[in-house]
Amino acid sequence: MFEESKVNPEDVASVTIGTTHFINAVVEGDQARLAKVAVVRLCGPFSKGVPPGIDWPVRLRNLICAYHCRVDGGLEVDGELISEIDESQIRQQAEIIKSKGIKSVVINGIFSPVDVVYRQEESAAATFKECYPEADIVISKDVANLGFLERENSAILNASILPFARKTIASFQSAISRLGLKCPVFITQNDGTILLASNASKLPIRTFSSGPTNSMRGAAFLTQNDIKEAMMVVDIGGTTTDVGLLLANGFPRQAAAFSEISGVRTNFSYPDVRSIGLGGGSIVRRREDGTMSIGPDSVGYQLPQKAMVFGGDVATATDYTVLGGGCEIGDRSLVADKLEGHDDFKAVVKQMLERVIDTMKTSAEDIPVLLVGGGAVIAPDELKGASKVVKPEWSGVANAIGAATARVSGIIDTIQSTESKTSKQVMEEISKTAIQKAIDNGAKAETVQVVEMDHLPLQVSFRDQRRSSLTDPSILRINQDLSSKPWETSTLIRNFLPRNTLYLQIT
Repeated sequence: MFEESKVNPEDVASVTIGTTHFINAVVEGDQARLAKVAVVRLCGPFSKGVPPGIDWPVRLRNLICAYHCRVDGGLEVDGELISEIDESQIRQQAEIIKSKGIKSVVINGIFSPVDVVYRQEESAAATFKECYPEADIVISKDVANLGFLERENSAILNASILPFARKTIASFQSAISRLGLKCPVFITQNDGTILLASNASKLPIRTFSSGPTNSMRGAAFLTQNDIKEAMMVVDIGGTTTDVGLLLANGFPRQAAAFSEISGVRTNFSYPDVRSIGLGGGSIVRRREDGTMSIGPDSVGYQLPQKAMVFGGDVATATDYTVLGGGCEIGDRSLVADKLEGHDDFKAVVKQMLERVIDTMKTSAEDIPVLLVGGGAVIAPDELKGASKVVKPEWSGVANAIGAATARVSGIIDTIQSTESKTSKQVMEEISKTAIQKAIDNGAKAETVQVVEMDHLPLQVSFRDQRRSSLTDPSILRINQDLSSKPWETSTLIRNFLPRNTLYLQIT
């Protein structure tokens, strides 16, 4: 690439990598890439009847969840202590886990995300590290938000993938060094932003499903001068079609409450994406009743060997597309006399895409649809429910464009009181901290902008005035544009709910 482009490696500002290595390890249940995990719950007597991984697929649970225990600690919903942590219990469990040879450990406290006073998970992790320095320790509040089991599930998956993630990211960095590049290396996250490789090696779960997100961000870049509204992005690859809603601010819509990864329920930031088994390599068959089926099985990366237009013997979506003149790859004469039913093929593809788009829409109104991905050639030019269908130039590499144009981010999740300060004063203080965090992650100070703020109400029963400090959880996301082009921001403010509680969503 450097030879053909004549680019000097010293002129490269950054390298951004989008990878599916980590989520593939979980989906495939690969024992070689997933580490055994021990879970230490700070919960006292609570959660006794609900062990970790209780709702997981049995095979995955047996593969990852190796040991769990309950020790003193945890908070009530309003931030009151259930009990103090006991260092002697932590040290005892550390010795037990060490004797079992388990090096990936999750520490999960009840309502730990609201723990800004006692910091029990951090204290327990420090004690554990003293006793077992070789262990990889993940505290749940760093991975996900409120929701005990979902947060624990997310932390367990993150802990299990840590050793493999370190090895993979080290390989990336080694390759970059061999190319003579001295720039920072970033990994794409599933929220449309990027993370320093060193940080991604600690939180690899944040890269899960970054592939569809990269495609949506790439679609936003390719159409930034044409479409200024929410749009549906349909990313058609070789095996699957991923469909997601790209908001007017250029970022994908996030899943509302929880997401499911390989049968495991989680609640960390995750794009709302629906996938179907339709791609350029999807196998096309005739059923006994004469109707046509497409996928979900696919020849995948073996398309150049198995597709009929390349001399193979498997009828694929690409073969029918070439037959109809939709693209010019391979040898059309190899399918001209062997395949028939191109109209049926187009009808089935159209129906499959219209159905998944309809399930992702939030209203009955038509919405612009962007087709991207290498398999976009199989899609029709018109779809029911679409105000227009756009296939932008370079749509086949939208995924890479999305990764290359993604921006550094910094997120602050905190709880602040509105009793003695105005909301504006609180947000100014949080903004300064979040901006500094983005800069620490590699952002340019002059291009940092606030693009999203969420104020979520915490329903509490006030026991004393001190508890009012827990009425205003604030999540503030900062993004930085590596190209130094400021992005427009729009603001939505909703000001209601209980006394001293401000609920805001600023995007």
